[in-house]
Amino acid sequence: MWSKSQTFNLKHKSLKGVTMASKATIRRQKSAQDVIASGKTHKVMIASEMAKAFGEDIIPAVELIIDRTSADLSAKTEAMVAADDAHLAELRDDPSQRTERDNLTDELHDRTVTVRGQLDALFGPEYVTRTGFEGDTPDDAVALLRLVKTVLTNLVEIKPPESRVPGYTFDATVWQKQLSEPLDRLDALVTKVAEEERQAEATLTAKHASISEFDRAFSCTASLISTLLEIAGEDELADRVRPSTRRKGQTNEVARMKNVESA
Repeated sequence: MWSKSQTFNLKHKSLKGVTMASKATIRRQKSAQDVIASGKTHKVMIASEMAKAFGEDIIPAVELIIDRTSADLSAKTEAMVAADDAHLAELRDDPSQRTERDNLTDELHDRTVTVRGQLDALFGPEYVTRTGFEGDTPDDAVALLRLVKTVLTNLVEIKPPESRVPGYTFDATVWQKQLSEPLDRLDALVTKVAEEERQAEATLTAKHASISEFDRAFSCTASLISTLLEIAGEDELADRVRPSTRRKGQTNEVARMKNVESA
């Protein structure tokens, strides 16, 4: 029996890159493996003990129900692990894109503040307001994009007053050039990050659904096999695979472990 202080190495062919897998998923998988292994190892003994009380005709039925419920639990386990891996893979795609988005947001913000100051110095605060500036320049990428697009449109459509600098000739393309390049890059990246976030939400929903299906299959199979072991007089074996009343999808034994590590 595993002691409470022990950890174990979890290996599974479908757990490629599992070092980032959630602890709850790993504990569930370990619990399922223990239950399935116990059913496979002890089904003949269980059937034989049941036959003593109910006759030998019951042996095929006992072995069949153990095989079928174990197979269903195995399938639900693989589906859960696959959903967890898919969600983790989706999350791994996000950090670099989000960092780039944030950096571009900072760049466009700084340029926007500079342009705003220059327009104010040349044409005054009233014109600055007419071009779309109002209040603080937003730090949020989406809000900043909306502001800059409005400003770029108004720079073309709204004629400025006479410049405070004698001899200065207004040219909208000069101002557009300062803002358009980071604007276009940020606009594309914000859209891409939003798509990634929607995909991550979808994979998380799928993961939660697979865990729910696993928990139901695990509860049924673990309860069945632990009960059959108890009927067969194997109380210690039964306790090892009995479902925990505190932690869903885990055996009592796994729930008592302090650390569960994957390798």
